[in-house]
Amino acid sequence: MNTKLTTNGKTVPVNLSVLLNLPPEKRGEWKRKNVYYLEAQDDDVPEGFFPARIKNQNPSQRRVVFSTDKKLMKDVWEKLPPCKSKIGSLQFYVNKEKTVGYRTSYKDKEDSLPVELLTRDEFVELINQEENVFEWLVKKVKNSVMA
Repeated sequence: MNTKLTTNGKTVPVNLSVLLNLPPEKRGEWKRKNVYYLEAQDDDVPEGFFPARIKNQNPSQRRVVFSTDKKLMKDVWEKLPPCKSKIGSLQFYVNKEKTVGYRTSYKDKEDSLPVELLTRDEFVELINQEENVFEWLVKKVKNSVMA
């Protein structure tokens, strides 16, 4: 079984289970932290999850915005189209050096895949390239404010 994954030049364990089974001396600097995300709310689809994401011409490079920096998430929020929304948080194992985290709430740790975290430096770089770089990931719902 493959135990490592390379994402944006960073080699990390393929899932949280592999990370937690590494001996402590090989694990590196991973800490349990709150990770924040932005979520649009649609009263017509209360069970839906409509997070903020980074737009990109290449669909494989679009990603949901997660960060350990709550102030940064507020700055991202200001760049999004206005709608009913909120900041949420989840517990992750985070490696600040690699800017990657694993969500801890999955019952099966093999389901927790690495998630790239947005940093202030990346945010600045993105908004310098394009003003409207963030968007809501939404589904078209008849008669919905999100449609």
